[in-house]
Amino acid sequence: MGYRSEVGIALRFASPDMCEAFITAYKLKEPEFWTQEVGGCWRRASTTVLTTHYEDVKWSRAYEDVNNVYDMLDFAEENFESAWLLIRIGEDVDDIEFENGSGDAENYPVEIVDRLHDYLSVRRSIDIDLRGVPI
Repeated sequence: MGYRSEVGIALRFASPDMCEAFITAYKLKEPEFWTQEVGGCWRRASTTVLTTHYEDVKWSRAYEDVNNVYDMLDFAEENFESAWLLIRIGEDVDDIEFENGSGDAENYPVEIVDRLHDYLSVRRSIDIDLRGVPI
């Protein structure tokens, strides 16, 4: 079975047109990956933001499918005005990693990078049934 993780990714573009151009370009560049891994798994959270959530996965660069996700993020970063945020939570309580890419973020409007946290964050909580009568 091995060590498993939960991973969330948000990919934000400077404009709706840029988001559409990325989708079109990447479908043409990697049609098999798009069909098998992106379509149906990634969501359009807004006109400029794409998100996904992987549960119970082995998240390591040793795996081709994980590398394919990073390749897609790199393609967006290198060819479109975009930024991305990836959060990985491992099985261990203190195993939380944040990764991001923002191309030439110094020249982008700050909201492209900063607003990623509007779509992706970490929340740990305890759910407990407290409906009983106090003792």
